[in-house]
Order: sequence, then C-alpha cells, then structure tokens
Amino acid sequence: MNQMKRTGMKFKVLFSSKMITTCVLTVLMGYVTVYATNYMGLSAASVGIAFMVSKIFDGFTDFMAGMLIDRTKTRLGQARPYDLALIGYGAAVIFLFSAPNLSEHAGLVYLFIMYTMVNSVFSTLVSCNEAPYLSNAVEKSEDCVSVTSFGAIISLFATLIAAIIIPQLISTMGTTKEGWSKLSFIIVIPSVLVGLIRFLTIREIRTTTQDTAVKAEQSGNSLENIKYFFKNKYILLFGVILLLSNICSNISNMNYYCIYILGDIGYASIFSLSVFSVIFALITMPKLSKKFGTMKVLMVCAIIGAVGYLIKLLGITSIPIGFISALLANLGFYPIWFMASAVIVDTMDYGEWRFGKRTPGILGCATGIASKIGTAVGTGLLGVLMGLAGFDGLLEVQSQGAINMIVTLTTIVPSAICVVIAILCKVYDLDKKLPMIREELARKAEEA
Repeated sequence: MNQMKRTGMKFKVLFSSKMITTCVLTVLMGYVTVYATNYMGLSAASVGIAFMVSKIFDGFTDFMAGMLIDRTKTRLGQARPYDLALIGYGAAVIFLFSAPNLSEHAGLVYLFIMYTMVNSVFSTLVSCNEAPYLSNAVEKSEDCVSVTSFGAIISLFATLIAAIIIPQLISTMGTTKEGWSKLSFIIVIPSVLVGLIRFLTIREIRTTTQDTAVKAEQSGNSLENIKYFFKNKYILLFGVILLLSNICSNISNMNYYCIYILGDIGYASIFSLSVFSVIFALITMPKLSKKFGTMKVLMVCAIIGAVGYLIKLLGITSIPIGFISALLANLGFYPIWFMASAVIVDTMDYGEWRFGKRTPGILGCATGIASKIGTAVGTGLLGVLMGLAGFDGLLEVQSQGAINMIVTLTTIVPSAICVVIAILCKVYDLDKKLPMIREELARKAEEA
C-alpha cells in the first residue's frame, strides 16, 4: 500500500475492526460486578477485593507482553500476530459469564481465575499490540491522530449499539445464570470475527522496510528496554492520565444508578445515546489537535466532564438531567481512551529522539497496564465502598446508605478525578516539542 491508501478510508475502516470488538466486549464486561453479586450470589466487597488482587499479575504480564512484541520478528510482522489473542479473549469472557453453580468460596475462586484470564492474559496481548501495530502500519507518525480518530468514531457507534442492545438482552435473557451464558455466546462470537478482519487485511510496513531505529531496538536486550519505559517521562505521565480515566469510568457505574435510583436497567439504553457528544469531539479532534495540541484538547474535555458529573445533582432522579449530565461526563474519559494509541506513538518518537530507542512494545503496554489497573481499582473501590455502605445485591430495596453511596459515586467522586486529569494534561507539554523532534528524526533517517 502507498501512503495515500494508508491514510485512506478503506485503510481506516479495516484498521478499526479490532477496536469494535474490544469496545463491545468492554460493554459486556461492564456488567461483571452485577453478574457476580446478583447471579453468582457473591458479596460486593469480596468481588471488589478479588478484582483488585487479580491486578497483581497485570503489572508483570503487560511488561512481558511488551518485551515479547519488541522481540517478535515474523513474516506476519511485529505486532500484527497478537491480534489472534482476540480468540482467547472472547473464550475467556464466555467462560466468565457461564459460571457453574458453586459455593460462595468456590464461586469467588472461579470468578478470580476467569477475570484474570480475561484481563491479565488475553486482554494484555490485545491492548499491548495496538500502538505498535498502528506505528508500524502507517508511514508517518502524524497520520496516527487521523487514523485513531476515525477508528474511535466507528468504535463509538459499535459501543452505542452494544450499549443499547445489551441492556435489553439482559432484561429478557439475563434473568438467570443460564440466560447470561447464552447471552455471552450471542455477543462474543460475532464480535471476535469482526475483530479478526484487521489481522487478515492490514500488514505492517515499518518492520518490512526495517529502518535503523527498529533494527536497533529489536537487537537490544528486552529487559534493558524496560529502563527506557521508566526514563520516558511522557509515557509515565500519560499512563497516570489513562489510569485515572479508567478509575473514573468504572467507579461511576451507571448500572447501579439505573437499577436502584431510576428503577430499571433498561434506562441504560437511553443513557448510552449520550456518546454522541464524544463522536462530535472525535470528528473535530484531528483539526483541533493540529491547531492546539492533542493534550490541550483532552484537558478541555476533562474539565467539561467534571462539570457534567456535578450537573446530575440538580435532579438525581430526572432522566433528562441525567442524560445531559452523561453527555458532558463522557467527555471526561472517552476521548483519552480513543486517542491513547496516537499519544503513545508520540512518546515513541520522543523515546527514539531522546534515547535512540523506539521500543514500541514496551511503550505500547502502557495502555494495558493503565486500563486494567484502573478498571480493577475502579471496580474494586466500587465494590468495597458499596459493601461498606450496606449494599446487598440479593435485596430488591437497598438501604439509604447504599443509595447515597451510589449517588456520590456517580457525581462528586468522578468529577474530582476529572479535575485531576485536567491538571495533568496541562502539565504534559510534548505536543510543543514534536515538530522539532520529528524533523530531527527525519534528518537522521535520511543521513543513515
């Protein structure tokens, strides 16, 4: 493919296919706490602790995946082969939502094992290869924002459709454990097939041309490459931003809000329409990023998100106010997720310029580490705080303390997190240096 095709519509559509899969499965995984408490009969506190403990493995597995990708040299490419991990990812999700009838302790062990397989093994490979694959599939790093923005828009539509359909399927099929198992099959299998389209159609070109930077990093010591991860201040800073955005999303769980504040999980379908605000933001992202810088745009989005969460307090049981709140609150974390690969490619350019080592695999694992630890901390805190407030998933009517906690976790807490995110985005100043960095890298490439 030439450069025009690499930035053309066909390329963008094909490259976004895996993101569609991960977004749909993420929507389904958003119900894992509800499934564990309401259908496996586990306490919210024990579920939260199990999820947090599971993440002990993730710090190791993500770095292992990053090192593995950096050392991979196959006919299929460097990062591309790891798209096949989608098959294991889907299978693990099905097993998670197909838990057999077990005692409470055995059920907790089963949940821990399946949750760990989903997140620490298969999701690790699926997420860690994203930024390296993107970096190796385009000819110019500047094109990453355009490709990523388009893919994010497609993914959001997939998320929107999934967020509308899945609650309805749950309300009809997900009333029993057997129903949840059937539901997971219906959702997972076609999603995985869609995700594999990218693997079958998009080849890598950077590893084919074998530029000098890639040669150097592939011949280097993988353990030594971890040093460059921690020396790269921008990947560390953006990793914290990603971590907080995932905590924000998961701790402000709208499922409990719909069930116990509004009285019907079906309202989740209405609130899912609020992602249209994110779609508008992503459509304008390439132009705004070029003019102001990606992180400055994300900073403004975080501030809007902080305001959005607080708006819900104006009418906690009002669906119109809740919808307006969701429209704005979504901007606090969604754009960060969808622009992550493009931002990480920027940190690769910085690392190559600053240290002479690009290390795409190690830097690419930042997304996986931040998202999984953030998800675990968010869901873990959600479970623990709900448990401390007296929540019991087996009760139809919750205590006032539990209701107050649900309100707090969907308003004040995520708003405060968004403020912190905005401050960190302000501190991030790589956007100003990128033109000079890429100019020097291009000059070195010509001289080599």
